[in-house]
Amino acid sequence: MTMAGLVLFSRRPDAVLQPQFWAEDGAIFFAQQYIMGLAALAEPYAGYLHLLPRLVAEIAHHLAGPAWAPAIYNLGAALITLLVAASLLDERLPLPARPALALAVVLVPHAAHEVFLTITNVQWVTALALLATLCKEAPDPAAPAFRRQWALDVTVVVLCGLTGPFAVLFTPLYALRVFRSPSAHGKAMLVLLLVVLLLQAQALLQRPPGAGRLAMSAPVVAEVLGRRLFEGLFVPVDVAGLPASAWFAAYVLLLAFLAWQLRGRRTVVAMLLGGHAVIVAASLVKLHEVATPLPLMHLTFGLRYFYIPQVILLWLLVAVVADRRGVARALALLLLAGALTTAVVREWQARPAPDRQWARWSEQIGQRAVSIPINPEPWTVELPAGR
Repeated sequence: MTMAGLVLFSRRPDAVLQPQFWAEDGAIFFAQQYIMGLAALAEPYAGYLHLLPRLVAEIAHHLAGPAWAPAIYNLGAALITLLVAASLLDERLPLPARPALALAVVLVPHAAHEVFLTITNVQWVTALALLATLCKEAPDPAAPAFRRQWALDVTVVVLCGLTGPFAVLFTPLYALRVFRSPSAHGKAMLVLLLVVLLLQAQALLQRPPGAGRLAMSAPVVAEVLGRRLFEGLFVPVDVAGLPASAWFAAYVLLLAFLAWQLRGRRTVVAMLLGGHAVIVAASLVKLHEVATPLPLMHLTFGLRYFYIPQVILLWLLVAVVADRRGVARALALLLLAGALTTAVVREWQARPAPDRQWARWSEQIGQRAVSIPINPEPWTVELPAGR
């Protein structure tokens, strides 16, 4: 995982060299931990629970003073990301070239840099672990690592299921896996995920409905999917004059190509494409709340919503390279090369955010009520005097 760590640092050096809060990092997770203490662990935000970010906030509170909180939060996000990548090396994952799958988590083109090294968006990374656990084979009772593998799967389902809304989205896939390949392990994971789902559902039901101001017409959907899941993933330069329908057609053909070439891995491919589909559908529902379709046409707008589908496409292309020969392998290699080039050309490294002088502001915490500016503007951390 050393390589994955180096890639993360090269993409977000500012998160290490000049750590700062980003949005909910400070405004929600730090502020609510400061005010509520341990009770913040059970506090929903945006309609669901965020167990891992809140655990990081709680640990940071006990490790050091407020001045160190952004650095500890970013370190927590880095460790979580690397643990998710490491989980993909498990031999029970029935996909080839697992080191390449792990690197895809951090190499994926992501010009917005929303997901990497921020606990606010670490949920998008942990969802990959939840999906990988779905795809893994049941632990072998005769294997020395049997108990450890069980414990790992339980930990992933609980921690990742209680971080973000993905337990709700992936439960039907866990049920389908049990239906197609019944096992005691699969049934146990499904029951556990259902318990997690009930906890998340309570928070989701309390969330007010979105504004729903944008009519997601077929042309808008086609452009959003085509540009984010093909052009923005595989094409490193802007191609003027090509209609959005062409990118959408390329995306649909890619899905058909992957399903056909990997038909010998029917179960795991069905699970991954199913995960791809439910995240895409949920993302379109979420983007339905924006006021105008114009921001949707910018490749970096809302890019975190397509991080998981993009990584899944890369995983499946890696599998085609490992499994196939001839034209299919060459095409998959070409697309992977395009993805790597796109990652490098379309802002490989995040631009440093303005220094909001958190360390200086943090000296006033507890002495008086403060409103501390953080990135991105106009986010602030609002804290009362004392605690």
